[in-house]
Amino acid sequence: RTELRLLESGQRRLVFVTGEAGIGKTALLDAFCRQLNPSMAASVARGQCLQGVGGKEEYYPVMEALCLLCAGPNGEAVCRVLGRMAPAWLSLGRERETASSAARPVAQERMLGDLCGALEELAAEKPLILIFEDLHWADDSTLNLISALARRRARAKLMVLATSCPFRGSVGSMEDPLRGLKQDLLMRRL
Repeated sequence: RTELRLLESGQRRLVFVTGEAGIGKTALLDAFCRQLNPSMAASVARGQCLQGVGGKEEYYPVMEALCLLCAGPNGEAVCRVLGRMAPAWLSLGRERETASSAARPVAQERMLGDLCGALEELAAEKPLILIFEDLHWADDSTLNLISALARRRARAKLMVLATSCPFRGSVGSMEDPLRGLKQDLLMRRL
C-alpha cells in the first residue's frame, strides 16, 4: 500500500521481487495487480524476458509491453504520445499489429531518452505500471532502460516491477549486469 500511495503522489517506483524459480513471484505480482483500486485507472503492461539461445533480442520485454499498451484500451493515446515523442519506439509497439518487419527500426535509432520521456508523459496523469518478468535473462539494453527510468528526476506516476532469480556468481563478482544494476540503484536509494 505504501508503494501505491507513493506512486499516486507522482514518485516513480522501482521494485524487484527476487526468489527461486517457482516460488510464486508471478503470483505475487498478479495478486498485487488484482488489488489495484479501479478508481486509480492504472495502465499495466507486462514483458517477459526470455532465456537467449545464441544471443538475446534487444528490448524484448519492452517491445512486448509496448505492444500491449498500443493494443490496450488507451492504445490510441499511447500511440499518439509515442508518435510525437519516440517515433522509433512506436513502430515497435505496432510491429505485431502490422506483422511487417520492414518498418522495424535499427537498434541505434532507439533513443532511451525519447522512450523515458514518452513513458513519463503517459504516467503524468494516471499510473503506469510496467512489469518485466525474469529480469535475470534480460539483455543489457533493457537493463539500461530500467536504470535510466530509475534515475530520471521528473515526477511521474511510473512503477517498474521486476522479477528475477537470485544471482549465483562468486562472492564479490560483478559479472552479472542485473546484480550490478541492483547494487547501483540501492546505493543511490532508487
